[in-house]
Amino acid sequence: MKKAMNKTFLIAALSLSAVAFVGFGTSFAESASAEIQDHAATAFEIYGAYIRVHEDGNNGIKFRTNYLAAEFPKEDFEASGTLIVPADILASAELRKDTATAKNLDTTEAWNIEGDYKTTYAYMYSIPEASYSRPLAVRSYVSYWVGEELVTEYTETKTYALADIAQQALEDVGNNDA
Repeated sequence: MKKAMNKTFLIAALSLSAVAFVGFGTSFAESASAEIQDHAATAFEIYGAYIRVHEDGNNGIKFRTNYLAAEFPKEDFEASGTLIVPADILASAELRKDTATAKNLDTTEAWNIEGDYKTTYAYMYSIPEASYSRPLAVRSYVSYWVGEELVTEYTETKTYALADIAQQALEDVGNNDA
């Protein structure tokens, strides 16, 4: 019964209707246990993607970015963000701050300390059901000054689809009920 209720809850949470990209937020009333982690043990990386279920109905995907705190450019930090674009639109191009089709979610003021890492989250809300299986290309960046030069450092580009993350959530819920 609990497994069926959790599955129904996740399916209901994923029944979104309008397309809208929104910047970052930090409050959660409830969050599914779903996550797909792509941890490559680097100093700066997209750590994973998670289903975001919130009581206000702004459900979607959240992307976590980690930067090893000891290596974070504290002194001359200029800006940071997470870039998101459907992977089929990006095709074989490189995802960068100047990619016209990408949504740039500003995370400059949203870094927190979590263990040995500075961490930030970027959120994408209201994904239409027809796009649940459409992969999204995701890449984070940090810009900082080195003398007179503005340097921009990028993570690797990762791809995630809401359907894949939701499937992982259902598997996680199933494993927790055993």
